Amino acid sequence: MEDLAKFFADIIEFIVGGVLFLASLLLFVNAVSSASLSSVTDDLGKAPEGLSGGYTIAALAVVYALGIVAEGVSRLLFEWRLGQLSVTHFPGEAHPVEARERQRLSVIDRSDKLADAINAQLKRLRIERTLALSSAIATVAFVIRTDWGWFVGLLLLTCVAVRLVEERFTRYIKTIKASFSALPPVEPPLETAAEPTA
Repeated sequence: MEDLAKFFADIIEFIVGGVLFLASLLLFVNAVSSASLSSVTDDLGKAPEGLSGGYTIAALAVVYALGIVAEGVSRLLFEWRLGQLSVTHFPGEAHPVEARERQRLSVIDRSDKLADAINAQLKRLRIERTLALSSAIATVAFVIRTDWGWFVGLLLLTCVAVRLVEERFTRYIKTIKASFSALPPVEPPLETAAEPTA
């Protein structure tokens, strides 16, 4: 049971992201062709008796897979900005992105506690990026439906989500730098005395 709880704690951001992404896709499909969405839901229908557990596992698997897809797409959309902020926060480095990743990997390798702080920022970042992507898709859906009230609301949500991503990028980089600075210095290897030659 403890291993199962740890597994879900490790993937929770993908589950949340998958739900958000799925909801936005359903809104988009419904806006483009509501008949198609109705046809799909009719085909799926109700789970046969005794198979509801299997349907639940399948649904979780689909949501998890969509969460991974959404995270990948949102990462591609926002990665350029993380690179720009890395240049700002690592001004003396010729390759700031590589320097940031080198520090992050060093922290992960040497301190579980400090690595948890970085991973906590990363989990929130994944959810916020997926929220930005999903709300943008939903905004387009309400434009297609010419529902301007919901359009304004979702547009504001998208702007807020993008701003949250920007702030989270900064916190993520600062957490990496602070964690790296908090690491104990690496002790140089002891030099072995050379054996006297005969």
